[in-house]
Amino acid sequence: MNQLGDKTAISWVITVTTMDSFSRRHGYRSPAQEITIREDAPEVFRGYILATLRRYLDADKARQLVCSTLNRLPDRGNWSPENVWGEVVWYLENCDWFRVYDLAEAVYRNLLAHQNRLMASSSPFSTSEFVDDLNAVFEENGIGWKMENGQILSRGTEAFEVVIRQASPALQSAGMQTSSDELHKAIQDLSRRPVPDLTGAVQHGMAALECAAKSVAGMTGKATLDDVAKTRQDLFRPPLNEAIPKLWGFASNRGRHILEGGEPTYKEVELVVGVAATLATYLSRTAAGN
Repeated sequence: MNQLGDKTAISWVITVTTMDSFSRRHGYRSPAQEITIREDAPEVFRGYILATLRRYLDADKARQLVCSTLNRLPDRGNWSPENVWGEVVWYLENCDWFRVYDLAEAVYRNLLAHQNRLMASSSPFSTSEFVDDLNAVFEENGIGWKMENGQILSRGTEAFEVVIRQASPALQSAGMQTSSDELHKAIQDLSRRPVPDLTGAVQHGMAALECAAKSVAGMTGKATLDDVAKTRQDLFRPPLNEAIPKLWGFASNRGRHILEGGEPTYKEVELVVGVAATLATYLSRTAAGN
């Protein structure tokens, strides 16, 4: 097999992505676009991964990394660098969309393993640079994913991201580690590939709120969020207190006791998790006296 891809659009991305650009030197960045892509790996993303591989690996090592991640056997009939790169391009263009995200994580791990050598080279390249540029690709092209600490996670709207960033440290500062862990699990469920666990995200998001509410209310055992809302109406001023049972009811119907065809949508789950995180953060600050 001789799978040359050097004339394709994905290869053209290589020439423009790796340049020392005006925007990089001066810190300009395009605004984040509305998220329209989740279950896909568009050409611009595949092109950035390819550009990264070509930036710090030779053809054979790049093929080895790609093949080991995609569970492919390299074509031993390809031995010249040009043909090997063509093979790598072919794999990237033809693999399932979620495999490209697997490959992004593999590139991060590989970069991390060779960080010292790369930073001491004539053209230094770091994991932080890779993550920053990758997240810029996601944001500028409306791709609903992000990389954090080498893992690809679900990325929500700007408002959702702000809520989540504030929630975890606030919960941890208030000593609500279980609540923080449940919120993290909700994000993990939203980030599952190729299919997110939407009902799991609802359950964990509401569990985060329930744990925080029980902690502030001093309630233990089998008490539920609904019990807390009815017993400690002072925790949420009216009419906010009326929203808690409704949120609990939605989570019960859509996250636990689901009827056929009643599965929640991604946007509904993002809303529930976001509201739960906001209310949990509010409770954590109440506990801290802020």
